[in-house]
Amino acid sequence: MKPIALFVCSSFNSHIMKSLSLGKEYSKKGFEVHLCMFSESDWITASEVTQIHTVESKLIGYKTGETRKGWRGRYKVYKEEKQAKERKKELIKVVQLVRPEVILFDEFCIQDYPLIKPQFPDIKYVVQIQTPPNFGSYRVPPLSSLSPPNAFTFLDWWVLNVKHFITQHSVLFKKPDRYFRGQLRKITRNTGIKYSFGPNHYPVFKGVERWHFWIPELDFVDEGNKANYLGPVIDFRRKEETYEFLEIFLQIAKSKPDSKVIYCSFGTVINTILSEEVLLDFYKKIINIAKQNPNWYIILLVPPTFLEQIKPSSINLHITSFVPQLRVLKECDLHISHGGSGSVLESLAFGVPMLCLPPNTKTDCTGNTARAVYHGVALHAKLNASLAEIQKKILELINNQDYTLKAKDFANLLANKYNKDFVGNQDIFLDRK
Repeated sequence: MKPIALFVCSSFNSHIMKSLSLGKEYSKKGFEVHLCMFSESDWITASEVTQIHTVESKLIGYKTGETRKGWRGRYKVYKEEKQAKERKKELIKVVQLVRPEVILFDEFCIQDYPLIKPQFPDIKYVVQIQTPPNFGSYRVPPLSSLSPPNAFTFLDWWVLNVKHFITQHSVLFKKPDRYFRGQLRKITRNTGIKYSFGPNHYPVFKGVERWHFWIPELDFVDEGNKANYLGPVIDFRRKEETYEFLEIFLQIAKSKPDSKVIYCSFGTVINTILSEEVLLDFYKKIINIAKQNPNWYIILLVPPTFLEQIKPSSINLHITSFVPQLRVLKECDLHISHGGSGSVLESLAFGVPMLCLPPNTKTDCTGNTARAVYHGVALHAKLNASLAEIQKKILELINNQDYTLKAKDFANLLANKYNKDFVGNQDIFLDRK
């Protein structure tokens, strides 16, 4: 009888793709793979290597610093408690049906762990994390810092810990029943489940292995780093439909002797992080940069809502709401990115240097950018930087071949060290109890 692995997936497509890739590796190792999905992820269908279990219940939310005031707050607490009960009931039903040896949570779903663990104590539990480790070593800066390791790294951690303490406890002490961390205390009470938050937005549960979709070669060197690196886990066989206009645009760009192809993308959910005003201001700078540099053929990916608000002012700019990223990166000379972990790793897989503009310090984009800059494959700029400054850094990345050569070194490393699907060697994880 085959051992069984159950993946509890978030609703984010990029996260689901990583789980699917890892699931394929488990299948190759002889596992029967099951996915627990939200109903809105109906684009995923069962295959010869996976079985799908759809759930309707919603996750328990983590709202840092959010209070539950007045009758509306009390009603929200009631709804959250009811939501937790419904979620627990559905998850237990799935686990009883599947009977897995290992459950792998997307980090965005780790709040499900205390709902399942008490009833199924003998299962191995793992959390899949889309970011580099953020483990609190004073030798390595936190993911919220743009600094490389230095003598004052401990100050970055000190400032971060003070901010977290104030944010996490000021409201908690005043009204613990109207604050999610108070709800988490209720859920874990008398279960023996231990957890902490530290520098992480999501709780770190004791006894749950933490696996990172990252590579140690792109991290800061630290002898005390005991993190589990899964590798880049890029699925090059994923279906990406291209379209005629894009192919013509790339063909024209490549036919010019001195042209450069630049891909500008801030991920799929950037409009939930940044305001429309900030994004519009940045997009207008890119439009002007394209106009001023006719040999730069720029592909600008924007949220669909922006297509009516911005228009290209030169023929060397293509504005679109969909890009087959792997196809475009294959032809790219530079990627202007928000610094998301998937974007960074996929760019390096094709040997493409980056200009990274992380949207804030609350996401992993800042730490990813710091690592890419440290290893010489990227430069950093602020989103509100002037057009002249952004253009200057693009010129530096294009004209200085050191960035491209180092990015190509990473491409060779990924191709040689990791297998053809760019998935790290999982043997040490699959056999561990």
